[in-house]
Amino acid sequence: VPNESCGLLLTRRVLCSVDDQQEALQEIFRVLKPGGVFVFIEHVAAEEGSPLRVTQEVFRPVQQAMANNCDMARETEKAIRDMPWSNVEVVNYEEAFNGPLSPHIRGLAVKAR
Repeated sequence: VPNESCGLLLTRRVLCSVDDQQEALQEIFRVLKPGGVFVFIEHVAAEEGSPLRVTQEVFRPVQQAMANNCDMARETEKAIRDMPWSNVEVVNYEEAFNGPLSPHIRGLAVKAR
C-alpha cells in the first residue's frame, strides 16, 4: 500500500496476533494520510499483578498455539499510545464471557496533518 494513501484503517482483534506488533503499528501509521484515523477494537493485557493477568500469563502458550498466535497478555494500549499520533482516545471495557480474553479497548488514533 502506498505511503499516506488511506484515510481510515480499522483493526478488530488483530494486534494480539501479529508477529511484530510494533512493525504492524508502524505500517498502519505509514499508510495513513495526514489527518487519517486508525480505529481499533482489541483485547489487551490485564493490570500487572492482577489475578486475571496471572491467568493470561499462565495460559499464554496454549492460547498462542491454538489461536493463531493470539497473545492475550500484550500491552497493546501502551504500544498504540507510544506511536506519534496527534490524538489518541481509548475506552476500556469488558465483554461478557471472554474469560482471560479481557479486558478490551476501543478507540481511535489520529495522524497529524
